[in-house]
Amino acid sequence: MQLHHITLLTGDIDSTSHFYTQILGFRFIKNSVNQENPTRRHIYFGNYNGQPGTVTTFIEVPRLGTRYDEDSYIQGLDYYAPAKGSKFWQQHLTTNNITFSNQNDILSFTDPQGTPIRICFIAEEPAAASVIRNSTIPPQYQLLRLKNTNIYVTDLDAEEHFFTEMTGIETVNHLLNLDLGQSITLMPAEQPGTKRFGRGSIDHVALSAVDKNEIAAIRNSGNERNFHFEKEIDRKYFYSVYFRDPNRNRIEFATLAPGFTVDEDLDSLGEKLGLPDNLEPLREELIDFYANEGVNFKS
Repeated sequence: MQLHHITLLTGDIDSTSHFYTQILGFRFIKNSVNQENPTRRHIYFGNYNGQPGTVTTFIEVPRLGTRYDEDSYIQGLDYYAPAKGSKFWQQHLTTNNITFSNQNDILSFTDPQGTPIRICFIAEEPAAASVIRNSTIPPQYQLLRLKNTNIYVTDLDAEEHFFTEMTGIETVNHLLNLDLGQSITLMPAEQPGTKRFGRGSIDHVALSAVDKNEIAAIRNSGNERNFHFEKEIDRKYFYSVYFRDPNRNRIEFATLAPGFTVDEDLDSLGEKLGLPDNLEPLREELIDFYANEGVNFKS
């Protein structure tokens, strides 16, 4: 099992898109909407193929306020980069006026919404098929995939039990070790207040499932253990089940297929308005709505 994607909230979709494509060098792989509220955009970034494990997504929430990370929340995006890219990335961030710290060759900084980001270097080269064409980042230095995110909770024992039962993986020193060197770090929350979603909040973290059969097994396992089932849904690009962990964080399990090429050719990902089947009858209405908002989609 590996990380599938991480979804955050943004109050400024333009600055977010610029940062993740021009600064971090990801490909804009899907131009979609929030399926629960299609008048809000949902945009996806990843490697050239939109491969699970590389994907970071953002739901736009207009007039989004300040987030309060207090008693229970998910925070931080760690990415892997090729080891030989350390000097390049330091220069690239400096050139783009991104303030960062460098501790043990881990570069730490924030995105425009205040989300903590770290680039961690690993002795690995990008696969040729995943390299992003015409990126601001040379192929040999492009980010490889997600590495880690952190979940802060008040009940650490219950959180570890939840992940062990749902994934079959025992935590080690509060670390859920996944495939491909990925992980989720479970941390004690240090603030006594109640969290409030805002700019840069992580809405959920998604773990991968092989197919719908594994989704069904995960759903049944969670229900048998009386974990908080939220919903099961076909997202078109993957099939998902959502649970709330014992500390109220949203955790998703999503299939590896069919992927983002189900409605667009690989070479033209992110150009058209991507919609799930149930919203297709509203396509022209949504295109008109967004045109009035100054957003134009390719036909």
